[in-house]
Amino acid sequence: MNLSATLWRIFIILLCFTVQLCCEKINVHGFLTVKPAKLFLIGSNLTVYCHTDKCEKGVKLFLEVNGETMNSSEKDNCPTAIFNLINFRTPFSSVICMLKGPNYSKIVNGENLYGGFPPDKPKNVICETTRSSDNVICSWERGQKTHIITTYNISLNRENGTRIELYQIEDDKLRDIVIPETPCIIHVEFGNNSQAAVLQWKTSDSSEHLRSDVRLRTDNASSWKVAEGAELSEGLFRVFGLRPLTEYEFKMRTCIWALGRPHTNTPRRNCSQWSTSVRGRSPGKGPSQQLHVWTTLDRARSNVTVLWKPPSPEDYSGVVQQYKIFLGNDQKQEVLCGPASSSAPVPAEIKAISISAVTSYGTSPPADVPLKHQVVLDLF
Repeated sequence: MNLSATLWRIFIILLCFTVQLCCEKINVHGFLTVKPAKLFLIGSNLTVYCHTDKCEKGVKLFLEVNGETMNSSEKDNCPTAIFNLINFRTPFSSVICMLKGPNYSKIVNGENLYGGFPPDKPKNVICETTRSSDNVICSWERGQKTHIITTYNISLNRENGTRIELYQIEDDKLRDIVIPETPCIIHVEFGNNSQAAVLQWKTSDSSEHLRSDVRLRTDNASSWKVAEGAELSEGLFRVFGLRPLTEYEFKMRTCIWALGRPHTNTPRRNCSQWSTSVRGRSPGKGPSQQLHVWTTLDRARSNVTVLWKPPSPEDYSGVVQQYKIFLGNDQKQEVLCGPASSSAPVPAEIKAISISAVTSYGTSPPADVPLKHQVVLDLF
């Protein structure tokens, strides 16, 4: 199918099919009629006629609409009663005629009512294919919901009017042909983790069967990359593998798995257009590794010196602001040392020591200092 040599025209005609009504079998005692019809335009005025086969003294006809009882406007309404449903707007309803006497009630008959709207003229019709594909994928905007079964007749013709294909699809199978609505990213949250971000998004479609694709690029990059990530829940997507202190731009689309043309079983993905991009800057990274620490003693074994190496530059962002030394098992005593420090004296009676590095974007996990096997420092 070579589209470079052939121009295509797509004609989409929408038809509403009358719903085939069926009711549970019951012992009826008359009949029920709906005017103008049981399939009606939402907002119409309906008239329901109830007629019973037997009319006894003291009995009266009532109409139950979705479980609520309506009285007829007539005082003596047997054997026929008339009920008016004004500006009726419920898409699906059940109506039941009831015959009620002093000591009993009977079902006369019942019906289902189906309300809907005529389909809007389709807008933004787009049909796409490739040279190597046997499928032509069409999408369009359906407009307002019809509430009833709507069949789309799709006619594919060549420029000279020759019909290539004609087939139908019902709206409950539209995910086989219609692409999802374009999503919108409404928030980007980095939190305290500079290596991940959570995208919050929404769409006018039901997101139950949708899957997300996310792309990203840095501020100085011209091309987009596929983002690593996973769905957290409906409307939330977590992106992994980010760098600290980096300006990012994100965009996304939603996809559903569907079949190809109606007479094939070839699976394909129908995807929305890419969303408008949003920007966000990842925060700095706090140190995640403990410091390398040790102690020394003088010859008299009376003065303890604790020493440490600064954190690895690859393990954090920003600068070291200070070091915190916690003394005692309860760590209530605290000694602060400057960022250039690498050692500090500690009284020998202290039985527990831990040290953390404080940086611009966080504090390293406390490193416990070994005190049982000190090295004696020979100063002479």
